[in-house]
Amino acid sequence: MNLSPATPTTNVMIRLIWSLFVQRFYLSFALISTAVWAQEENLTKIDSVDPLTDGRIRLRITAPRNHDYKVQVSQDLNAWQTALTTGNRRGNFIYESDDSSPNHQFYRVVQLPEPAPLTGDHIPTTEGDLIVHPVNHGSFVMWWNNLSLYVDPVGGGSLYQTFQAPDFVFITHPHGDHFDASTLRSIVTESTQIIAPEIVVAQLPSSLREQAVTLHNGDQMESEGIGIESVPAYNLSAGRLNFHPKGIGNSYLVTFENRRIYFSGDTEDIPEMRALENVDVAFLCMNLPFTMTEDQAADAALEFRPKIVYPYHHRGSDTKKFKSTVGQDPSIQVRLRNWY
Repeated sequence: MNLSPATPTTNVMIRLIWSLFVQRFYLSFALISTAVWAQEENLTKIDSVDPLTDGRIRLRITAPRNHDYKVQVSQDLNAWQTALTTGNRRGNFIYESDDSSPNHQFYRVVQLPEPAPLTGDHIPTTEGDLIVHPVNHGSFVMWWNNLSLYVDPVGGGSLYQTFQAPDFVFITHPHGDHFDASTLRSIVTESTQIIAPEIVVAQLPSSLREQAVTLHNGDQMESEGIGIESVPAYNLSAGRLNFHPKGIGNSYLVTFENRRIYFSGDTEDIPEMRALENVDVAFLCMNLPFTMTEDQAADAALEFRPKIVYPYHHRGSDTKKFKSTVGQDPSIQVRLRNWY
């Protein structure tokens, strides 16, 4: 049979149709196999693979409840990278990809034999995955290499009771949505290191002060294989200067082997942020009148170009506007998560 040369449009359509067919066929096969291994045949399945308008996909998954699961992606069916670990208390859950690239064409879901140390997004490092779990507003938890790290934990100890006790607590500045002594008392153990600016250390309960390391802007340290650098965090705009004066609070640049993670605390798009280099993941604040606008945050992200950026501390801000602006640079992936 003779076939005429395919047009570029035809090639794209064939690729898309074939990709969707392979995804659906393989996913059904892989997940039935997973269910058989768990001796719960046909209970774990992907119900649908739905394309979203921005090029990403949504998986609707049914699985035995009260287990944790990994959603994994692959380009070739041989090497698999975990994108997400999630709990499943209702018997079904949804996964939405962050990357609209066609490279991640294959997906599978793996039931874990025991509870995960932390659920959340996975970021690969040369020493195992870093896991990121939003808690609320400006608070989140990370887990790496059996170490648990809390960032600006507030809101009471009950918010953190399901997490591994912290090996590190980072506090950016003394405002109540970033620093709460009663929360610290309920979560800190004898082995926890508290990393904080001088103004926060001075306000710690005396029982916790000996566990604190004071970092001024520009200071660096290393502990447990993690590199920590304090970066300035302050306001620039007239009318906001009194909220976060220069030299008081910290942002932090934390290095996990080959990955550099920046979390801004409360700041505007200051020169020190714009000058950052080789940042893999950035957590950027945005809310008025205390920090910066979506446009300021987006403009800074487009300048220092982290590979992944999480808008956080964004109550009242338009994160979709931020994503649309930063999305002009295809090398930056914007991850919108539930912080409230």
